[in-house]
Amino acid sequence: CSTEGSLVTVAALGGQLVWIAGGGSEEADEERVSIVQAVAAKGGGKQPAQILPVRIGAPATGLALGEDGRVLYVATEDQRLVAVNVTAPPSSSILDDVRVGEEGERLTALGTLLGGISVVVGTSEGRVSTWQLVRSESGSGHREFALLHRYDSHAAAVTRIASSARNKAFMTADTGGLIRLHYGTS
Repeated sequence: CSTEGSLVTVAALGGQLVWIAGGGSEEADEERVSIVQAVAAKGGGKQPAQILPVRIGAPATGLALGEDGRVLYVATEDQRLVAVNVTAPPSSSILDDVRVGEEGERLTALGTLLGGISVVVGTSEGRVSTWQLVRSESGSGHREFALLHRYDSHAAAVTRIASSARNKAFMTADTGGLIRLHYGTS
């Protein structure tokens, strides 16, 4: 799996090193995210990497891994937030997909709050919002994104999100140098 020119997230999860690369496929019409798992074996050897391509329909602009490593959140170029179950087969791995930006707006920053369940999204227009996967009201057991909060907007594009390791506080920074402190519960 080539990661040249792609977004890459690397995480160590339960003895595994997981690489997640967001990028296009030359042979496919849709863009995809490839989840590459390299598992360390006993004696220092390594098993071959397993590549799980997941079609998300547009180029990825941001990646955030949930705390337990089971859900990957992907921001796309067409203003969508996609939740991918990284433990499921590629054909059934998309948990939900929701449009979170306005037309012409880009999702420019992505992060998770303490617990890895609430997702923070920042946009090119300075908007900041939090989202969470919740059980569908249909009773099917399906999970879908719900908007939790919209926060005061920045005057410029949001470029960074930093979450507290102690509570639901987080900071956002924009291209103009402004940093804002937010609380995920208010």
